[in-house]
Parts: sequence; structure tokens; C-alpha cells
Amino acid sequence: SDSIIRVLKENNVQTVLDAACGTGVDSILLVEAGFTVKSVDASDKMLKYAHKLRWQRHSTEKAFEDWEIGEGDWLDLENCEDSIHHPEGGYDCVICIGNSFAHLPDFVGDQ
Repeated sequence: SDSIIRVLKENNVQTVLDAACGTGVDSILLVEAGFTVKSVDASDKMLKYAHKLRWQRHSTEKAFEDWEIGEGDWLDLENCEDSIHHPEGGYDCVICIGNSFAHLPDFVGDQ
């Protein structure tokens, strides 16, 4: 994660969308590093944990007040506007870290 943060900072990234964020572990590292983070996941169960972590830290750490978390399918991010605001001009960076690809549906029928 240190290398990801370094690369993002070297490229003047400010806003990050964490697609398929799960429990928000990677999002937390990004918030702590000073990025404006929006996190989405299709699983409300995973998001409950992310919301809990945000709630625990938001009163003492301003950055966590600004961390947006919403339900949305990473395969259809364009249509998750109801649950999370997309900034005008888009995001500086979109990340998808972890084992999210293992949860992809078999679109071709060869898996």
C-alpha cells in the first residue's frame, strides 16, 4: 500500500474511487494519506463494516467525515449515482485492489 500511495502522490492524485472496496481497509489507508476517497461495493454486509470504521473515526479525524461510502456494483459504476456522488470531471484515480476479480460472473461460459 505504501507503493500505491507513493505513485498516487507522484501523479498529483487527489480524488480516488475505491471500486469493490469490501470492508474499506484500502480506503482507510488512502483517507489517512490525505486523499479524498469514495468507496463502493455491491455487498451491503461488507459496507456495514466500512461504515462502522468510518463512524468510529469521524468525530476525531476530519478526513473521515468526508469519506463517502455507497452501495454500487463495480461493473456498473456509471449507474450508482444514487448511492454515491461522482465529482464533476470524474476521479483522478480508480482502484480495485484485492480479490474482487475472483467474484466476477462468468460472462463467456468458459470458467
